[in-house]
Amino acid sequence: MANGNGQGQVARKKKPSQFSPGKQKKYLELLASGHRRLASARAAGSNRETVRKLMNRSKSFREKVEQAEMVANEVVEDRMYRGAIEGHFGKQVFWLCNRDPERWKDVKRLELTGADGGPVGLEAMLEDLDVDRKKVLKEIAAERMERRAGSSG
Repeated sequence: MANGNGQGQVARKKKPSQFSPGKQKKYLELLASGHRRLASARAAGSNRETVRKLMNRSKSFREKVEQAEMVANEVVEDRMYRGAIEGHFGKQVFWLCNRDPERWKDVKRLELTGADGGPVGLEAMLEDLDVDRKKVLKEIAAERMERRAGSSG
């Protein structure tokens, strides 16, 4: 088939978009309502790779994806805030620790004990170590014991 300039080149049919504007719109709506990227792509009739390629090619589309995900996050943030204000202790802790980590920390303490509340035995673990590592660990333990004895006296 000749093109309009008489060159005799074959005109190529334009391949229909795998991710049409309609599918893109549906994808963005699903993201904004809280669906994850893979589920949204599938529900919109596409796949993760096609979406990824479009996001890499199109700054505008990438920004729309980010905006849609922010909308979904804001819904959760609003509910988290309402729950904190209404007195839900777990939500209050979460909110404060994440909003002002310099002042609020969720510190957990774990204490290990051996049988009947006694010390944890290290002998079984030490058996698996080579001689050099055992020596280093014993030196560290001795130093700590000396420090403890010095600070309690």
